[in-house]
Amino acid sequence: MWERKSLKERAHASLKGYYWKAFIISFMLAIISGGVQATGITIDFNRENLPYQDYGGNWILPSTIIIAGTLIIVLFFLTALALQVFIFYPLQAGAFTYYKLAAEGREDLNNVSIAFQKTNYRVIIKTMVWRAVVTFLWFLALLIPGFIKTIAYCFVPFILADNPQIGHKRALQLSHQMTYGHKWDILKLLLSFLGWWILGLLALGIGIFFVLPYIHATYAQLYLTLRHVAITKGITSEQELRLVDQ
Repeated sequence: MWERKSLKERAHASLKGYYWKAFIISFMLAIISGGVQATGITIDFNRENLPYQDYGGNWILPSTIIIAGTLIIVLFFLTALALQVFIFYPLQAGAFTYYKLAAEGREDLNNVSIAFQKTNYRVIIKTMVWRAVVTFLWFLALLIPGFIKTIAYCFVPFILADNPQIGHKRALQLSHQMTYGHKWDILKLLLSFLGWWILGLLALGIGIFFVLPYIHATYAQLYLTLRHVAITKGITSEQELRLVDQ
């Protein structure tokens, strides 16, 4: 059984040598993620601002305005979706690759670009999109199962860091198996950072960026711990995760 305190201590110790590099990566990830989610447009339908037409005392918004507004909304939505799929997802996988390798003593900023390499880019996007779709469908079913599946699939980016070619279905299956019996403890680990989040928000929200490397490094340590457990139990193997030469 793993302990939160031990994971955090190892994460804190490992960050001493590369904190500012990790900060840059987490900052970029947060900014791009926030930018994608914030992409949108607000249309003001107040009569004072839009050219309504009077048809026998009934004010009606011209169909051209409705069509144009709809097209703009659709365009922004597709743009946000494209950024999410083709930029944020591989960047997220690359960032967790960096943290995973750094936790193993192989810290190198170039590791972030691994997800964008030609041989990895398409398969990583496919896996990350598949995870997003499956999680979204669970949220449509019920809220609590959606949160449970979010935790169950939290190791997918780390698994891709070990073996980008593992396959989208196997990546989700393995993450689910690795988190089985640990979901409640993983949730408590996440909640243990709540105090830091609150302090970050009190510091005009800027403080959150300084906490993110610590959180990501802690989850990298957790992945290494549960990966060892999974290999020991025969859930996966060093060959499947490409931890040894094949």
